[in-house]
This record gives sequence, C-alpha cells and structure tokens, in this order.
Amino acid sequence: SSLVSTLRSDPGRVNEPADVQIHPGGHTVYVNNRGEDAIAWFSIAPDGALHREGHVSLSASVHPGLAARSLAVSPRGDYLLVSDRPAGLVRSYGIVADGSLTPRGEFPVPGAAFVCIVPAATGTGEGAAV
Repeated sequence: SSLVSTLRSDPGRVNEPADVQIHPGGHTVYVNNRGEDAIAWFSIAPDGALHREGHVSLSASVHPGLAARSLAVSPRGDYLLVSDRPAGLVRSYGIVADGSLTPRGEFPVPGAAFVCIVPAATGTGEGAAV
C-alpha cells in the first residue's frame, strides 16, 4: 500500500484531516480537510487504492484546529451533511452516482461542530440531528 495525500496542493498552512466517512456503497471516501477548508472525495479502486476525485470548498477558518466540522453520509448514500462551524452553517450536498458532491442547501446553526443522521421515530425514513 502507498500513502495518498488528502490535499490537491499545498494549502500554505497546516492541514489537519479530521472526519472520514465511507459511502455505504463502498466506492467513495469523504475527508474533511481542516486547513485546505474543503471536503475531498476519493474513489476506491478494486485493489483498495484511493484516488482523489474532487472537493467542495468550505468557509475559511482562522486556524485548522478551530475548523470543527463533521460529516454524515445518509444510509442510502444520496446525500451528505457537513457542520461548517466557521460559517455557522450545516451544509447539505447531493451525492451523485460517481460519488461527487453537489450543493443542495444550507441552514444556520451557530457553533455546530458535529452532525449525524439518525432514523426517524417511525422507522420509515431518515431524520437529521445536529
């Protein structure tokens, strides 16, 4: 196995990868890069090798350690939530068949540092919890 950088290029400051999530289909890995201020995604080759495929930028942080963010991929693998603490937002992205992310929306949640997805009380759907 070989090491794979989570960065597309040198961000010019310390980068601290934080939350890592795997798509339920097992074909994509998502990484929160605190320093690059982005969510990067990687395809997983049949031999297990990772290949960086793209990223979405998040709000700039004062320092990587202050960029508390977490990710949550829906159980069906059709969307991803990220708590973007520096912006005071929770952002939603649609997940395309190839694993790439497309913006869906955002809503204000001041100081949000963690996000997860929990089953709805009826068990018939999904509910988001921040």
